[in-house]
Amino acid sequence: MLQDHVMDKLQYFDEKKYEIRSDKVLLLENKDKGEVELECVLERDTLVIQAPDKSVFSYLGENKGDRSCPDCFLYVLEEDGAYSLHIMEYKKTINTENIKKSKIQFIMGIYNARAIAGFLNISIKKIHIYSAFRNDTIGNLSQSDSIVLRSANIDEKNRSIMRDWRNGICKLMVDLNETSYTHNKICLDENGKGICRLAN
Repeated sequence: MLQDHVMDKLQYFDEKKYEIRSDKVLLLENKDKGEVELECVLERDTLVIQAPDKSVFSYLGENKGDRSCPDCFLYVLEEDGAYSLHIMEYKKTINTENIKKSKIQFIMGIYNARAIAGFLNISIKKIHIYSAFRNDTIGNLSQSDSIVLRSANIDEKNRSIMRDWRNGICKLMVDLNETSYTHNKICLDENGKGICRLAN
């Protein structure tokens, strides 16, 4: 069970926009570009907010990227009473352009998730980043493909994105500081189904 002060604040939330789980939760997305059905195994009490991109912080502007947000937030209650934040983004295909979009979604997601945490008066001690996908055009490159790409006219930003993806890193500019997060990868099957366990 989450702390009393969190449960008290959740009474002001739309009950269709969150759930509390402690064993597993089915994360769903239904979009034109493909469906996702991801079973997430939990080990602790967790506040799950699916589709936060549909309820972003209302004070945000209308410029491109201002209202970007990932597909799911999971706030996991840790033993010390603080929370770890797990941010999920679903992509049908991983490529450099989609990773660029994801990075904006992750940054704005962190800001939106912290706004929710502020309302609930909870402390976030660690942030975990996840991408769930069906196809990986970067990680599936062979050694010879990588050599060709290095010699091709690919800008350093894209090469850096590809290198970071292969190394399981996501570098984000948060609060004017570049921070490296572990980029957890979740492989989905051709129907968008998969299973994952949250990182520690």
